[in-house]
Amino acid sequence: GTDPMNRNNALKKLVLAALFVALDLLFTRVFCIYLMGGAERVSLQTLASAVCGWALGPWWGAGVAAAADLLGSAIGSSGLSFFPGFTLTAALRGLTYGLLLHKKPVTFPRCLAANAAVSILWGLLLNAVWLSFYMGKNFWAWTVAKAPLKCLLIPLYAYLIYLTLKGLQKAGLEKHL
Repeated sequence: GTDPMNRNNALKKLVLAALFVALDLLFTRVFCIYLMGGAERVSLQTLASAVCGWALGPWWGAGVAAAADLLGSAIGSSGLSFFPGFTLTAALRGLTYGLLLHKKPVTFPRCLAANAAVSILWGLLLNAVWLSFYMGKNFWAWTVAKAPLKCLLIPLYAYLIYLTLKGLQKAGLEKHL
């Protein structure tokens, strides 16, 4: 037979994963603003990904982010149609937060490094590759145009992630994971 503790733990993770998918969708498609004439979406999506990666680890983080991207494309509320490159970017975002934050001490430098990696590698560079394929945009023009805003947002997002994780630690969430 299966160990009931393992079954409870798996169920807990599944429920949390569903919650993170819902938060990701809410943050990405409802609570967001578009800057640079709609070229850059600013939202709390990265916070949902970071908390998910911290709480559930890299594989759950990747799966949740990819699932949220696919569901979001299916709902179609952001004006972006489905493109597999963006789903890969989402999965890499969740994976990266999981690798850098899960079961590691919560420090501001760690949150800063995690958000910088996600924002620059995936949000700026990899998404520019997809946008150049998908919309015919020039890779460098796109990257150079978006870089200042991305770099400005990194410490802000990192601080938000840090405060959220510290708050969740203080609330004792880790003991339940």
